[in-house]
Amino acid sequence: MRSFLSFTAACIALFFLVGCVTNRPFQRMKTEPIGPPPLYPLKQSETITADSPASLQGKVGVIEFDDMGELWDRCSLDEGAPSCQLREVLSWVEAESTAAENAGARPITLVFIHGWHHNANSKDDNLNRFQKKIFDLQTDADRRDGSSKKTRYIGVYLGWRARTLKAPTWSRLSWADPDYGAFFDRETTAGRTSLVSMEETLLRLREASKGSNSSSGAAPKPLFLVIGHSFGGLIVERIMSQMLTETIVTKDGTGECIKPLADLIVLLNPAADGILTQETIDMMRRSKVRTCATKRIGSDDDLAPPLIVSVTSVGDIATGKLYVGGHGISQIHMAFRKYPNCPFCGSNPPNQGTLYRHTAGHMPFFHNFCYLDGTGTTGDPICDQEQLFLGIESPHEESGTVIRSVARNAAPAKELRAYAQSDLSGGEFHTGVANLYRRCVTCLDPRRAPDCGQNWNTTGYWILSVPVSLSKGHDDIWNDNMSLFLKNVIDATAFTR
Repeated sequence: MRSFLSFTAACIALFFLVGCVTNRPFQRMKTEPIGPPPLYPLKQSETITADSPASLQGKVGVIEFDDMGELWDRCSLDEGAPSCQLREVLSWVEAESTAAENAGARPITLVFIHGWHHNANSKDDNLNRFQKKIFDLQTDADRRDGSSKKTRYIGVYLGWRARTLKAPTWSRLSWADPDYGAFFDRETTAGRTSLVSMEETLLRLREASKGSNSSSGAAPKPLFLVIGHSFGGLIVERIMSQMLTETIVTKDGTGECIKPLADLIVLLNPAADGILTQETIDMMRRSKVRTCATKRIGSDDDLAPPLIVSVTSVGDIATGKLYVGGHGISQIHMAFRKYPNCPFCGSNPPNQGTLYRHTAGHMPFFHNFCYLDGTGTTGDPICDQEQLFLGIESPHEESGTVIRSVARNAAPAKELRAYAQSDLSGGEFHTGVANLYRRCVTCLDPRRAPDCGQNWNTTGYWILSVPVSLSKGHDDIWNDNMSLFLKNVIDATAFTR
């Protein structure tokens, strides 16, 4: 009894020591986007870092949602109505896009939805880093374009209550963070946030990003990009899958191309179970529609640009371990099934229990692309086998060492030789993005017939895992390597719309 009382007292003391993050908007009284214009004149001695104050970083618009997923500022968009976050940010985005078009520049609106442990507090690490990233992108574009100023980046940060428990700064990057105890609660909140208000906001932002004179055709086409991280990825995927379903089904069989929610949707270490991903891919595989694109991509210009790119780090313990454990607990009263005698489901598809406990990024069955840089394994056995061939000095040089290494899969030597001669460094598998290749099952396991040589996921939903050289873990999404990779993906795919 004494031990129980001591434990209870310790828990109560910890609660008061930690405290709750107040359920309130952090930018409610802001009538304009926070921060200065992105071309803020810096002195030569000043250096922009992630820890720099907001006054030295890029200007971004902020729209916040409460714990129920509603807009904090519930307001009218009528002219003359009281000011609110949604109205002010929409007006700002449209004005910036229009100004860029009038100047002959391409406006690129980048929307970021943060994940677990974050919010729209001005001191939040994600908000600060997003501001800095917008500043860096604009600075690099101006340096590249010179006086012509061909590109204008517009950043919008969508904040929701993804942190409920306060924690000392030192604990926020470790497992000592008490907010890990709010896993189920915050996952439920992310689900509520993926409903009407967030969907409306994204659609209105997309329309505002076109500016007021985009139909003139004189300026480059505006781009609208959406990035979701962690539970923010869950929010984006749920909204995207619902909107994409209606778009695809209504266009299927008409011969018309589809225009998705955004020119490109990127999910970074998304915390969404594989069932949602599988349903979306199933729907896409059943349809025969194509995306509206001005050109194909890849080394042979035969690859359609993606609708979604989902990237998961093999070092992401949060979605790789914690997520599995959390869903393992919550599945107690659920009933799952397997998929026997289902040719459409692929060869040896994961059962529903596995899908529910894991994210698609941690299940190679869903992967259709490989990121290979030779510095580490990707977590995808097919991609890691291909990496052996990338090490050959000449892609047409037959290496006995490599052949013996891959022969452990019991693949016939004839097939291995043919595979070794595929030009992975820039031939039929290359996507046009540095180190990104189409995943090829051919010859690595011929026992997978009849679908050997083709991934189950053949859609525009690109899914891949990446080594720690690109992202060390769940929150490591702001480093230079990842930023360069995402920029290359955007440049190679979104600009083809």
